[in-house]
Amino acid sequence: MVISSRRSIRLRSSQKQSQDLTQDLTDIDDLSSSDAQADSDEEYSVTKKRKKQTIKTVSKKTKGNPKRKNTRVIPSSVDQLEDFQENSIFKALSDDDVAVSELSAFWLEQFEESPTDAIKDLLNFTLRCCGCVSQIQEHDVANPDSATETVGEIQQFFQSQKAHEFPLMASGLAKISKWKYFRNRVVEFVEQILFVAHENRMLYENENLMESILVWLSALSTSNLRPLRYASTLFLLTMETTLCRITVKVASLLSKTQNQYDSEKRKLTSRTKSSRLNSIQANIDTHKLNKKALDDYLTDITHTTFIHRYRDVDPKIRKECMSALGLWIDIYPEFFFENTYLRYFGWILSDADAHVRFEVLKSLGRLYKKDVIATGFRQFTERFKKRIIEIAIFDLDFHAKSQAISVLCEITMCGYLENVEELRVIGSIFLSCSHFSKSQTHRIHAELSKYIAIVEAGLTKHFLESHTLPDEQCDELSNYIKYGNFARLLQDSYELYSTEEQTDLLGQQKLHLLPFYDVNDFYSSVYHIPRYYNHGNSVPQVLKFLVTDFTSMESLSDTLRKALQLDSDGVSILLNYVRDSLSCYNEKGDYDNSRKKSGSEDPSKDVIVSAIIDKIPVLFEKFKSSKHKFQCLLQMFNHIFEGSFFHKLNSQSTCEELTDSILTFFQGMNVYLSKDSPLNADFSTFFKLIIKSAVQSNDTRLRLSIDALCKQLSKTGNLNFISLRKLLLVGEFTNTSDYLEPIIERLVEVQCIEERLDVWLQFTSRSLKTALEFITEEKSLTEELLQNLFGKFPFILRSLKENLDHIRTATTFANILAACKSFALRVEGREHDSIVGPLASFFLQLDLSISPEVERQLLHNFLVLESKLATVLNIQLEREEDDEVSFQETNFEETTVWDAEQDICGYVLILKRLFDIGVMSTKSLERIRLNETLLGNVFASVVKEIKLKASELEPVPEITSNDNNV
Repeated sequence: MVISSRRSIRLRSSQKQSQDLTQDLTDIDDLSSSDAQADSDEEYSVTKKRKKQTIKTVSKKTKGNPKRKNTRVIPSSVDQLEDFQENSIFKALSDDDVAVSELSAFWLEQFEESPTDAIKDLLNFTLRCCGCVSQIQEHDVANPDSATETVGEIQQFFQSQKAHEFPLMASGLAKISKWKYFRNRVVEFVEQILFVAHENRMLYENENLMESILVWLSALSTSNLRPLRYASTLFLLTMETTLCRITVKVASLLSKTQNQYDSEKRKLTSRTKSSRLNSIQANIDTHKLNKKALDDYLTDITHTTFIHRYRDVDPKIRKECMSALGLWIDIYPEFFFENTYLRYFGWILSDADAHVRFEVLKSLGRLYKKDVIATGFRQFTERFKKRIIEIAIFDLDFHAKSQAISVLCEITMCGYLENVEELRVIGSIFLSCSHFSKSQTHRIHAELSKYIAIVEAGLTKHFLESHTLPDEQCDELSNYIKYGNFARLLQDSYELYSTEEQTDLLGQQKLHLLPFYDVNDFYSSVYHIPRYYNHGNSVPQVLKFLVTDFTSMESLSDTLRKALQLDSDGVSILLNYVRDSLSCYNEKGDYDNSRKKSGSEDPSKDVIVSAIIDKIPVLFEKFKSSKHKFQCLLQMFNHIFEGSFFHKLNSQSTCEELTDSILTFFQGMNVYLSKDSPLNADFSTFFKLIIKSAVQSNDTRLRLSIDALCKQLSKTGNLNFISLRKLLLVGEFTNTSDYLEPIIERLVEVQCIEERLDVWLQFTSRSLKTALEFITEEKSLTEELLQNLFGKFPFILRSLKENLDHIRTATTFANILAACKSFALRVEGREHDSIVGPLASFFLQLDLSISPEVERQLLHNFLVLESKLATVLNIQLEREEDDEVSFQETNFEETTVWDAEQDICGYVLILKRLFDIGVMSTKSLERIRLNETLLGNVFASVVKEIKLKASELEPVPEITSNDNNV
């Protein structure tokens, strides 16, 4: 059978006519013109309910009068339609129980009887899938050459609708369950038309079938209305996918028939003839003609649809094109797995839409997993691998980024990446990714863990192939090489991003390099990789690796010994790995990994912890001089202590030894523990755990150790901001007043304002709390104890009053004064009480008033913060005559509105406590309220609290933090 060339000529003619439409019907294919196209393309939203619809026909074309006036009434909404008669195909496929193959066979029978009627129904079905209520009649499709004009009229009627429903796009939306599987049935219907036509040979013997379908759907695919373009493109792409599957079947039959022919021919002699041989040859000729026809159809759809729609302005259409191309190459690689088609993937890797990029990467991932490497595939990789790496490192879309890393795993296994490119991918672990959620970051780390395992496995294999290991230690040393290469890859990748060139690149992408030790979540992902988990044996192996001295092993060559030596950062990486392995177990102590095979036996957490406890004293001793390594070991200790593993595993002696080592390190370390530092948080956890344990178990030895630590830290000769911060940290969990009281007055000589204020605040808070406990328990305070608790209060209040120009000092003063005043009100009038009397007498004599000068200074601090916020907001404030702040001359460092609001609102809340106890005047309150309406809603809501409660007295409050955060 010879397929006529008339079909291809007509398709090209139809495509050209579509491009010759007037401007309002022209489809702009170039992605660079997407903005212009977006202006002309009409968007359609999905409605929840379908209203009753009727079909209005497109008016019959009048020959010889292309400029005829159409007087037809165009429905502006579905409510205006009457006598509705639904399209039979659309109605059938709207039913979940439809037999799709039977429906397809019925349509083909209809086509054999009346081609125009069948094409009319198919096109009306396409329009109904888009929500178009105006449909065509049989006479509108009688002439395929007028397809473009007919589509133009359909567009005009469709555009006039005020309400649209897009069932094909609504498919899969949970809120519109009616259309949930509609798209699947539509796609299956298109597929079955071709499969049935292939089986009954209509696909090859009725040339008009494919010609009619392709001409009309191709015309619709050039529409400037996105629903029409999307539906027709989806149908054509589905047809191409189905044709690929049919072609593969035909090619397989051709191959089998050819083999049968060759086998039959070998059985014959030169003098004999075989009618069977002639029959087989006829089958071969038929299969060849069928395959030729199918390849022509594939070429037609590619040239009339794909090469235009892959760069459509609608990202949904581009996504469908890329998804389909991936299927074509996968199904029929002999035809599509060439650079001619691969290049489309490369071009669309830079698509502006993340969903399209993800679809391309998903298709590429399938191709790289194939063992068959097509001609030009390596050239494609060389050309576009840089873009894939950029997506893996810099893309802001989680799905595209993680899929790019997955693709790079396959590319790396093919050996297509250079060493520096591998390091760039690995180093992305250390880049900030705050725009991703915690779970997304964890999944990205999981993909990067797989990637580093692939790269490391290649390095380790190459090393082991080129070096000979001692037979008796071969397995053990191989594991050491593996973990050493893992650590060095992370080090080298971090160093790569630390270069000036990479730093500038990160700045352009608005990213920054995280601290080397700030990727804790990553190591737990690595632990789940089978190569490293190694049935739970990795932690004991790594620990042994870290404590082994390879310099004393004479059986090792110099090269091997060098490969086994880790520098400081390499040791830190492996310690982090061991620490994060503990988080991979659930509360029951079982290995918690959803990817593990059911029934597999993994060691429990007790086994892992036991291995750590066995080696951790040696590790503490070996790495106690390193802050980061010690911090990692401290985190391990806290985790093990909190889980009561020392008790469960009968390792109390090890626990005591480690506790003493940590206390010694804490006392001697010359590191400032800022409040927000990770090390401060780890030590806070440590002291919270051990002090709670000492109280519960009445551990005298541990209590004495903590007392000795506090005594040493509070020695007047050692007073500095480092020792004071340590003393404050311990004081958060136990009463250190006995050690603070002797140094209260000496602190004015130490140049550490923040620590001095915190010590005074903690001391007064502890003293008041102790006094409340005595009152509650009805215990009498001795004169000596009263003096120890409150004897320094006058000095503290007096010293604070002298330095109120410092806002932090002012907040500390307000906190302490408010707490003392509230306590004084609680014991007021009970001077003669046998229990409370001494306290009442003391607070009666304590000066808790503020002078006008002190009040002015407190208000002055408010004026400074008010001016700061006004400067940021760029507003003009109301002022009073006695305001002492020059708003024009005051300079502030760069700050955000939120920071300025936090500062002023925090300070106002502190002053509120002074208004509550009645020590500040109404005049000050009126000044604070003066610009209430100008400084924003946050400030206004805080000031409102003062207005409502300024006359109320609080119960005895605790002293709050000095932080001015709301």
